[in-house]
Amino acid sequence: MKKLLVFVSIMYACVAVAQEVDLPFDPTTLPVLDSMQTSSKDKEFFVPLQANKKVYLYPTLDMCTSLSRDKHMPKEETIEEDQASTGLSLNFGASVIFVPGQPIDDRLKVNKIGFAYNVGLLSSFEKSEKYDVTCDFLAKVGVEIGNQRALGIGFDLLAGGGKSKGDILFFNDVVLENEPQKVVPYTAWCFKYGGQIWFRTGLLQDKLQGIEILTFAQLIFAKNPNITTPVSKVHMTKWKDENWKFGVMIRYPF
Repeated sequence: MKKLLVFVSIMYACVAVAQEVDLPFDPTTLPVLDSMQTSSKDKEFFVPLQANKKVYLYPTLDMCTSLSRDKHMPKEETIEEDQASTGLSLNFGASVIFVPGQPIDDRLKVNKIGFAYNVGLLSSFEKSEKYDVTCDFLAKVGVEIGNQRALGIGFDLLAGGGKSKGDILFFNDVVLENEPQKVVPYTAWCFKYGGQIWFRTGLLQDKLQGIEILTFAQLIFAKNPNITTPVSKVHMTKWKDENWKFGVMIRYPF
């Protein structure tokens, strides 16, 4: 929970930066925009008006590969073993983004800071020789600053389920040292929750028109299902209940 609070703190700090930058957005980069006009004085942004609504909405598809790192969060135990594992995961997602604004004639004037909110789904898959296949299936709800601008930042809350990892450590009849005699990996379905923060820049807008490039960091906690049963008087279960993902996501609005 403390790490989620750190995520939120980072988000608010970066929002302040985004508000100061407030750069204009190139209308050729998103197919959903229609004749966007900007004023050099007021920096106003316009999108097509949808059924006289004060909110402009559009769906997106997201995909990327990311570096994934699982870690056991130690408590009182002092057993020394490899508590972290790193892998490569494949991620897919879909969102519906809502941008509030003010109708003016046949257009919608986007709010000054480009505030928007979204709902969607995320999924990820990772395969390793030690643990085989693990996965996440998460619902998300989030906010962002800088929508329709060249620079943006967003934060999403995540919750759902999936498969996560654990190890069973076996020791001698009398534990005289910290090194286990045998380690048996396993996976189990569990409840997951967490958050992610992402940044959008316009570095590749000229070469990759019609898509957005997002750099993100994601933290997911996996609740221990406690499905293992004692098979020995000298064994210990290590559940990897913390997972970090870092990657660059390609978002396609349509």
